[in-house]
Amino acid sequence: MRSGVACGTSEEFPEVHAFLKSIALEGKYYELFVDNGIEDIETVLELNDQHLDALSIPLGYKLKILKQIKSVRQGKGMQVPESRQGQRSESQLSVKELSAQKSNLKKEEKPKKSVVFEEKEHPERGKKSDNLGDGQFDEDESH
Repeated sequence: MRSGVACGTSEEFPEVHAFLKSIALEGKYYELFVDNGIEDIETVLELNDQHLDALSIPLGYKLKILKQIKSVRQGKGMQVPESRQGQRSESQLSVKELSAQKSNLKKEEKPKKSVVFEEKEHPERGKKSDNLGDGQFDEDESH
């Protein structure tokens, strides 16, 4: 039952019925899918492992459903669901792509600021300090 209304018939959501029938699960999961708003093939093709877990579908049936989803996606020329086209998680990226991302990040880093110390007169000597402890050092004088 969906919100107090009888569940749709296979004629009401034929794509879902046909999908489940193709793996002999229409009698077992048609009503569950429709009760959970899975009413067309686009929605079916968006399903993943976590969604099927949320529906409490046992492992064996889940594997059958996922395998059929993959097959239908391939038949439509899809690698991933339409909602995730162009998006890849870091775990799906190749080593080459990850390296390129990291090198791009390094290139985008801001240049380091150089620190310039003010020249101050030494209070006791009255001349500019060349003491590193005072934060001053003249490289030309050191040679």
